[in-house]
Order: sequence, then structure tokens, then C-alpha cells
Amino acid sequence: MKDHQKPKNYNTYVFTTKQKLLYAAEGMGIMFAVGYVFYHHVVISLIFSLSGLYFIKIKKKQLIARQKQELNIQFKDLLYFLSTSLSAGRSLENSFQASLSSLQGLYSEEGSYIVPEVQGIIGKLHMGENIEDCLMDLTKRSKVEDISNFTDVLITCKRKGGNLNEVIRNTSGVIKDRIEIKQEIGVMLAGKKSEQKILCLSPMALILFLTYSAYDFMAPVFDNPAGNMVMTLALFFVIVGYIWSGKIMDISV
Repeated sequence: MKDHQKPKNYNTYVFTTKQKLLYAAEGMGIMFAVGYVFYHHVVISLIFSLSGLYFIKIKKKQLIARQKQELNIQFKDLLYFLSTSLSAGRSLENSFQASLSSLQGLYSEEGSYIVPEVQGIIGKLHMGENIEDCLMDLTKRSKVEDISNFTDVLITCKRKGGNLNEVIRNTSGVIKDRIEIKQEIGVMLAGKKSEQKILCLSPMALILFLTYSAYDFMAPVFDNPAGNMVMTLALFFVIVGYIWSGKIMDISV
């Protein structure tokens, strides 16, 4: 990490004006379409489309989670290179320096999070800071559990004494296994998430099919208050089902 670069806070994501407008338009467009499918009323759909502004907040959470996930995966590679360097007899500080060149072979500085972070750690070490404070700073800015666990073990080992290299190698192995399990779970759930989206879109597809193939059959749910209440209840269950299924598939390791 170069001196003029401000350390990245992984707990936030700053949108450009263009991104905000794009996500707002996308969210409002989707919610307008959903409203029109369920109510067939332009005014109700326009009012309903305002809820699409919440899409900006949802997208922000997704992007924050994605950058943390990418940092976590790249941190796994750092642990591998650190473990290799420690096994070769290098000190922890020198292992970070040796790991940097290996990481640069895997990731470009602009296309990764871990390369600038390791550069920043090395720069701080050259300025006299200790490795514990460097990793603690990364832990606070990322709030990634695996990075926090590694930092806690390192600090404890430094304070209590013991075979630092052996402890770090063992801890690195455990954390790498944990990250790999998370990745495997993500791969297994990818298909289920696609099924979840299809199931949530199925009711709207069915409504569209019936509307354009047999409008007389669907007219009562669009043309009177009782029908609108039925459609509102149906939409409520679709939304609840989507949120509920999302929570079921949110598996933590």
C-alpha cells in the first residue's frame, strides 16, 4: 500500500453518483414491474416503485459482503505463503516480505485487496511498528472473523511466549481449512440459490401467463378491492418466502 493511499475500510462501500442513479433506476424499475404484474394499476405501481430505492441499501450490503469475502480468500493465500516461509526458517516479519512477491504473482496491485495490505504492513514494519499493531489495524478495518482469529492467536503467542512459528503454522492450517470449507459450501449452495430465484419468479410468471391467456379469469383480482387484497397477500407470501429461504441458506462456519 503506497503512502498516499488511505487504508481501506471494508465495512463500507462508497457509491459514485452514476452507480446510485443506476441502482435506483434498476430497483424502481423492478418494483414497478412487480407492482404492475400484481395490481395492473399504473398509479399503484408507481407508488410501489418507490420501495425500489431500498435496493441501493441492499446492493451496498452485497458489495460490502463481496469485498470481505474476496479479502478472506486472498488472506488464505497469504497464510499459505507465510506458512511456507516460516517453515523455511524465516522470521514472521521477513515472511511477510517474502510473501509479497508471491502474492504479486497471483494478483495485481489494483485488482486485489491483499497486495496493498501486505505492502502497507511491510511499510509500517520499516517505520518501526510491530506486526501485532499492523494486523490489529487490518482486523478493525475488515472485521473478518478469520483475520481476527489469526491476529488474536498471534498477539497471545507474542505475549505468552512459546514456539511462535509452530503456533502460526498450525493456526494458518486451521484457518485455511475453514476458508476452504466456506468456499465448498458456497459452491454447493449456488444451485439452490438459482432454484430459489426461479421459485420466487414462478408466481409472477404464472400471473402473467393467466393474465394474457385468460384475462376474464384474472379480471376479478385486478378490478375490485377484495381481489387487490388477495394479490397483496400473495405478494406478501412471495416476499416472506424469498427472505426465509435466503436465511436458511445463510450458513456460517
